Amino acid sequence: MRLPFMRSADHDLLTQGPLVRALAVLSAPMLVSALLQNLQSVIDLFWVGRLGPQALAAVALSSTILMVLFAIGGQYLRTVSPFYVFAALGIVLGRALNGAGDSLARMVCTVLSLWGVQVPLAVHFAATRKDPTLGIWWAIVLATVLHGALIAMWFETGRWKRARV
Repeated sequence: MRLPFMRSADHDLLTQGPLVRALAVLSAPMLVSALLQNLQSVIDLFWVGRLGPQALAAVALSSTILMVLFAIGGQYLRTVSPFYVFAALGIVLGRALNGAGDSLARMVCTVLSLWGVQVPLAVHFAATRKDPTLGIWWAIVLATVLHGALIAMWFETGRWKRARV
């Protein structure tokens, strides 16, 4: 189902034409979603409120906890997701190494990046940074980049071609 102002969104580039129309096309689904989520919260509070003040407090508290978890998840994605290309590189080339029978090299790269870099840096950054959670995310980034680079470098050596299965 499309709203009238969204009718030609598939045919026109959003970068051409009036800016207000482009913003409306992009923001309408988010606005409807936010309104429905708020309506759901109001309905929850109405029905749970009939169970007593403890139940109402539990629902209100769970909503707050959920928002905190969303904020933490958003921070994680903003920090780590630009580096997912290195994770993909490590996964794809690592599986290729496994398929060629060179699983030992992949294991060494994984152990080195995870236990040699990610875990120690996560502990260090969590203890020394003003925002410990962000420090942990950056430890994950550094280990992911290292893992992808190590796997790619090993793959490029071509030694996996001589592995005996």
